[in-house]
Amino acid sequence: MSQSVLRAMAEPVDPRKNDMPEDSKWWELLLVETHRNKNIYKDLFYILHGFRAKGTRIKKNSRGEYILRPEYRTDGTAWESEKEYTEDKQRWLEPRADLIKKALKKLKMITG
Repeated sequence: MSQSVLRAMAEPVDPRKNDMPEDSKWWELLLVETHRNKNIYKDLFYILHGFRAKGTRIKKNSRGEYILRPEYRTDGTAWESEKEYTEDKQRWLEPRADLIKKALKKLKMITG
């Protein structure tokens, strides 16, 4: 990986703020939270950063809780398919489900 890619991954900035601005503020808050508190969240910052870069969105469910949802596109700017997302979700997100829930609850506390 190039130094610029590594540097970008080390910053708590939404990598999709320009082309996916609708939830960018939530992503930046979530990335800052997980970056500042690596002692709690371990490697979650890097994983969430990658999922956002790939096109994952933060949405609110019917109870007002934040949840992660993939966006699918065939032009290479998001997840290509449900299969691709599900495989990565199982590998990277599911083993960290408790930490993700904790981080998303913290996001809700921050945003009200």
